Amino acid sequence: DVDAATISKRTRSKMNLKEDHFIYGEISGFSLIKLLAFVAPSSEDVFYDLGSGSGKTVLIADYCFNMKKSCGVELLPTLFDLSQRKADLYRQILKMENPPRQSKAHFEHRSFLDFDISDATIILINATALRGPTWTALLPKLASLKDGVRIIVSTFELPPPFKCLLISTEVMSWGVCQVRIYEKVRI
Repeated sequence: DVDAATISKRTRSKMNLKEDHFIYGEISGFSLIKLLAFVAPSSEDVFYDLGSGSGKTVLIADYCFNMKKSCGVELLPTLFDLSQRKADLYRQILKMENPPRQSKAHFEHRSFLDFDISDATIILINATALRGPTWTALLPKLASLKDGVRIIVSTFELPPPFKCLLISTEVMSWGVCQVRIYEKVRI
């Protein structure tokens, strides 16, 4: 398997990106499935992974849950390219299933701060390394989403208008950390 953390580190070095929020880390597949099962996705849900890295979480979400759409948003070009290669392989695997399945997963190569996520109903943010201006800029974007949106976020807490539904310790590529699930509520 490709080491996404190494790819990320090399890309950050080449692009001279020194900000902590580009440090790579991902949630384990088991932890992701457990957390998504808690929010009980339906066929009407739209899932976003903000900072989707290698794309693993988007593909797992697409495979395990029948959501309307699973979308990863990734800024680093080499990680975006890796997610595209994984998505191509994933689509080939789905075609071999009986009956064949269609992927509802796709990836966007851009900053999640500049990307429209207004149709989101479930969002994953592996936020452990997000600090300073990026986290500060993301908060109003999340607060502007429609009521009922569920947000799965590692390490950090979300302020109102978000209500915490669950606090759990989960396995990440680098160790364990607290993950919270929030729901946007009307204040």
